[in-house]
Amino acid sequence: MESDAFFGTIGTLEAAQRALAELVTSQEVNALVARCTPIAILIGAIFGGGVDTARLRRLDVAQLRAMVKGSEKALSTLEPDERNCIIDFFGLGSIEGFEKDAAAPVNPDTRLVVILRKMKHPSRSRLLRTSYDLVDPESPNRLASESRGGGSGSNS
Repeated sequence: MESDAFFGTIGTLEAAQRALAELVTSQEVNALVARCTPIAILIGAIFGGGVDTARLRRLDVAQLRAMVKGSEKALSTLEPDERNCIIDFFGLGSIEGFEKDAAAPVNPDTRLVVILRKMKHPSRSRLLRTSYDLVDPESPNRLASESRGGGSGSNS
């Protein structure tokens, strides 16, 4: 009888561990989706197309992290005043890795349209093209959840 109680307790602990792991993963996904929402809007502005930010919920953690890293690298290729302009306009300042350069001089000739056009240059846009394909509602690319057979958005 004691062994039944022991194994019952072990089973309960294992279930609690699984539930905790799912909660941690869910919180990580939520945090990454919050980071990627303004990034997706920026990417849509660069490529001139619409974006479906709801698709972010169907991406896996690796795809969301890659989206943040690719955007960080792409913005690092800009001049400091241009980078600051993008960060301000798209509200990226609260995302780790997208801090403004306070020492950068403010250039009154900096224009958002020019910067977005500059971001479309192949040397920069290749860093963002994959991310755009993930949030472009017209994209034929399959999302991670769809390729695993869970196209219902079960990651949220």
